[in-house]
Amino acid sequence: MGERGGWAVTPSNYTVQVAVGGVAEKPRYVDGELEPRDVLSLTVTVDHDVVDGADAARFADRFVELVEDAHGLPAVAE
Repeated sequence: MGERGGWAVTPSNYTVQVAVGGVAEKPRYVDGELEPRDVLSLTVTVDHDVVDGADAARFADRFVELVEDAHGLPAVAE
């Protein structure tokens, strides 16, 4: 995807797939103010014959939280 945001279309041969798209600068509210932010596009594909939609939604929500918090990455010294 390069320097643009975007969504991926994945083949549906797995139960759960995560495809990483590009990063694009988009407006987001931060503390009530509109600011430009880099936004990563992710696509989560789920086989609903295997996984219930509610479970898939909870997985996607938690996955986003972990990515936004940079969970598992070492802290950068400033």
